Amino acid sequence: MNKIKTVICIVFVLSILPMNAKHVQPLFPCSPILDEPYGVCSHINRRETDYYVREADADLMKQCGAGYVRSGLEYSNFVPNKSGVLHPKYIDSMYITLRERHLNSLSLVCGSGRKRPLTDTAWYSNYFTYIVKRYTRQITYWEILNEVDMEKKVSDIPAKYAELLRISRNVTARIDTADKIVFSGVCKIPETFLREVAKYDVADCFDIMNFHSYASPENLPEQFSQLQQLMHEFGWNKPVWITECGMSTLKDKWHRPWWVHTEAEQAKRLPRIYLISMAYGIDKVFWYNSRAREANPYGNEEHFGLWHHDMSPKPAATAYATLTTMCPTGSTRPQLEIKNKAYMASWQRPDGSKVWAIWATKTKTVDCSIKGVPQIVNHLGQPVSVKSTASLTIGPELMYITGAEMVEFK
Repeated sequence: MNKIKTVICIVFVLSILPMNAKHVQPLFPCSPILDEPYGVCSHINRRETDYYVREADADLMKQCGAGYVRSGLEYSNFVPNKSGVLHPKYIDSMYITLRERHLNSLSLVCGSGRKRPLTDTAWYSNYFTYIVKRYTRQITYWEILNEVDMEKKVSDIPAKYAELLRISRNVTARIDTADKIVFSGVCKIPETFLREVAKYDVADCFDIMNFHSYASPENLPEQFSQLQQLMHEFGWNKPVWITECGMSTLKDKWHRPWWVHTEAEQAKRLPRIYLISMAYGIDKVFWYNSRAREANPYGNEEHFGLWHHDMSPKPAATAYATLTTMCPTGSTRPQLEIKNKAYMASWQRPDGSKVWAIWATKTKTVDCSIKGVPQIVNHLGQPVSVKSTASLTIGPELMYITGAEMVEFK
């Protein structure tokens, strides 16, 4: 009995002692200075959805502070009828729209209908050659297929995808060696699939590793660690992008009290996803997506947008614009400290001013030391009034602190 009491006492003491802070280090090759880290996925390439609102959509992405737009180059966009003759006017006008607004492009290369790159590599080679020649010096980054690990209709996908990477590299080497090949945005971290692809010695066939994740912000590091271990094992010493992340705001048919898919929650998660990702060494992060379709109030895919179908902004659009104002391109890469389940990111903007962001997954009070005269706003840029800067109540609604000389956890 005395031994049991002793163990209980030790556990209790350990539970109330302050935990040492964890200082996050980047896991992947990355620059200490942010270079256009903000991207948005958009369907302005699709005539059946957002092509005809492409200018308004691009304007809103620019206003939010995005530097890159990820959009697809489906084969069907080049073939407006059954003739089979490539007709590029729709894609040309999309890229003109983006260039006029100084928005860079990540071009997602994929087939459509019966044109399947994985099963017809000769067709893919001709098609990819065509689009690289046409858009050389306009587009630098080419993402080869979307979520290739999720393909269900083709056998032996790893070998066939490895061949596509090799073909893609050979095409860009002939046409423009400045072009970069981006690995398919795989879902989460598909270890078995990646191991199979790695067997085909593709390390020299792509420049940027890439994956998709719709995990909550604080669960992302587990995926980062898993990916880093695999890439180290494979010898893939590459920068890493996330070309899809986000959260749907679909309605709940049953009005359950614990439902989290709200516009307010979407806005809270957005800056945390970006700041955590950048601190761990992710070079670019693309939010999925720009404009919500909203054809079905209960359809998950219909409600990921930063703005509604009528182009009115969700709170997440305001959170995006606030983040890019607080941490613009050219800022130092955020440094992240985690202590007692409280998070603090810090960086320096191009003008030399320091910024801190502080949050927790659940509401709690933390003791801080803040020197100077701080100005505090929330994730939407709204002023936050605090009684004392020595003790702050924080939660999922991230707070930005500017004007201070130093901010530290006690």
